[in-house]
Amino acid sequence: RQLRDFVTRGGDDQLSLEAFWTLYGSGGADESYLRDQLTHSSPRIRRWAVRFLGDQEKIAAPTETALIAMAETEGDAMVRNQLASTAARLSPAAGLRVVQRIALQNRDRHDSHTPLLLWWALERHCVAAVDTSLDLLNTPAVWQSTLAREIILPRLLRRYAAEGTGPTLQACAALFAGHPLGGDRSPFIAAFDRGLRQQSATQRATKLDELPASLVKQLTALWQSDTRDEALIRLLSWIGYEPARNRALSLAADANNTPSFRAAMIRVIGDPARPQDTARFQHWFAGAEPDEIRLAALDALQQLDSAPVAVELIRDYAKLG
Repeated sequence: RQLRDFVTRGGDDQLSLEAFWTLYGSGGADESYLRDQLTHSSPRIRRWAVRFLGDQEKIAAPTETALIAMAETEGDAMVRNQLASTAARLSPAAGLRVVQRIALQNRDRHDSHTPLLLWWALERHCVAAVDTSLDLLNTPAVWQSTLAREIILPRLLRRYAAEGTGPTLQACAALFAGHPLGGDRSPFIAAFDRGLRQQSATQRATKLDELPASLVKQLTALWQSDTRDEALIRLLSWIGYEPARNRALSLAADANNTPSFRAAMIRVIGDPARPQDTARFQHWFAGAEPDEIRLAALDALQQLDSAPVAVELIRDYAKLG
């Protein structure tokens, strides 16, 4: 009883916190008591109450509801940090709601830990609860949060692309559709690209005609024949969209483009390299081009199983600066 009085009356002092630790360690703080401390005036007591609740194997629905409500209004950064950590230990429905509420607060974009703690909590639940994840996070309000838009949602798109199942690829289509008009899509295109490549590390690369129709519609709607979006060209070329590969060929051949951009386009064409482009790669490698272009061409030529190409590479290699 005395320990509880210390916790209740002690405010934010160290004695109050140590009394709380002692109370919990001695078995005197059950779930109901810990839930009551979620509204304590001391952020240190609130933070430890969240942690102790997360350490339990399972908590009751009223406690999860209290944690969700807390995440919506909590003003202390360290308490939000602990809420983000605890969200991974809650049920999917509750954990995802805690992530959503903190993301909507949009206070922690530049925090060193909370954004990734939120992502790890989301990653734990997002595949098993695809529909709930989208219902909570693919909304106009969440897209307005810089924390969600810059850190959480690109990672969610990448995770779903890497999973590569029908439901998760449909979720990718929904996320592309949910992206606000006029916003910068390049980070999301790059995230989707990286996710597909993670998937292809263990199996054959996915091609455009193997993706759900809703996703193909979203991806091809991004295409414009005069685009210079490197991420978009790389992605669409890699999954077999020929207009993108042809655009890369055109941009790589244009000497008015910067060497770095041309080299990037050569890497697109060489991912993977095709035998019919051997002469192009040899021209870029052996010609009077900047070294970054020649090195990009060399990367492509190395993929070709051709003895004559190997002989020419050995002959010309010494010409590199």
